[in-house]
Amino acid sequence: MEYKNAFWFSSGMGTVGIVQAMDERKAIHYFIGIAQGLHEPIDINNIMNIGALFPNELGALLFKNAPTRAIKAPKNSADTL
Repeated sequence: MEYKNAFWFSSGMGTVGIVQAMDERKAIHYFIGIAQGLHEPIDINNIMNIGALFPNELGALLFKNAPTRAIKAPKNSADTL
């Protein structure tokens, strides 16, 4: 998975992230999860690897016309160890 974009929301349980990612076949997928909020690239990577799938139809609406993020996340969790 390759990171494309992310949105962050504050909640009573902590920071919630929705991550847009592209797989090897160039298909876009969306994931949602709780972030620690200490290091954004690691949070993005964790959500892509262990987050829950977010519905593609809702993700496409949410990320439509969103500005491109400058941060680059690691390609897989082994890169963060």
